[in-house]
Amino acid sequence: MSDDDTIEPGDRRDQAAAEFVLGVLGPEERRSAELRLEREPKFAAEVAFWEARLGGLAEGVGPVTPPAQVWQRIDAAISAGAKPMARRGGLWQSLAFWRSFAIASAALAAASIAGLIYVAQIPSAGAPLLARLDAESGQASFVATVDKGGESLTIVPAALLSGDRQKAFELWLIPPGDKPHSLGLIDPSRST
Repeated sequence: MSDDDTIEPGDRRDQAAAEFVLGVLGPEERRSAELRLEREPKFAAEVAFWEARLGGLAEGVGPVTPPAQVWQRIDAAISAGAKPMARRGGLWQSLAFWRSFAIASAALAAASIAGLIYVAQIPSAGAPLLARLDAESGQASFVATVDKGGESLTIVPAALLSGDRQKAFELWLIPPGDKPHSLGLIDPSRST
């Protein structure tokens, strides 16, 4: 090195060495520079050059004592288990909110799946039964439906559906192996 303090624009100095000495490299770049410092003697010489050139800058800066409240905050952070100070960003930046939301969503999804499985296991009685009895002419005489539980029977005369005038019908129940039993007349003007 010379005693000349000027650096010419044409000098091919390693800029990473200067940035390393100034402390402006990012964490990954700094680790890379530290590795180069151990392995590359030329890079180590560059760092030494920049330390000699820029070392005098630090001598002109006097020490500054931080305010007492800064030390109190540092001590509080250390005693609290070195937890970082929470940033105030509202509900959307709240880690507690998002954790709670995720747990509640998972619980709701699990309950929904359990409910679907439970409903799928309930035996269904099927659709209501429907019977259509036709006259000899091929037209319906009446329509009968039985609800899902089989507890009620509704008979709708075809006259109500088509608007034709018909006579009253008699409804019979014929159990297997037994004689027919009359259940009564069906009024063609209303459902029974």
